[in-house]
Amino acid sequence: MMKVAIYARLTALDKAAMDKQITDLKAAVAEHEDWELYGVYFDFASGTAEDMPLEMEHLLADCKAHNICIVVIRDISRLTRNVQQLTERIEVFHGAGIELYLLHEDMKPLSQINDFGLLAGTNS
Repeated sequence: MMKVAIYARLTALDKAAMDKQITDLKAAVAEHEDWELYGVYFDFASGTAEDMPLEMEHLLADCKAHNICIVVIRDISRLTRNVQQLTERIEVFHGAGIELYLLHEDMKPLSQINDFGLLAGTNS
């Protein structure tokens, strides 16, 4: 079984919207028989903030510890809206051998999506 984490982030403190985002992500994970949900990580934080949100820190730590094989997010902007931070976070995932799947890209792994030219150097 592949251990999978989901990560959700919203800027506004909107519990109903966060619950929907998490429910959608859990449903996407459940469609894969060989995936096991390891954890749910979520933050209410600005995507442009300088500081890393707390649950993102926990997620990255679990990735570095190789507790997770796959991370599922709604879309790439959930990681951050800051290009430098995005590149750094993608590099952490990539360096740990983690595949990112994007719900809004038909659950394709980021490594198979060519729409993100700025990330081209982070995928082998």
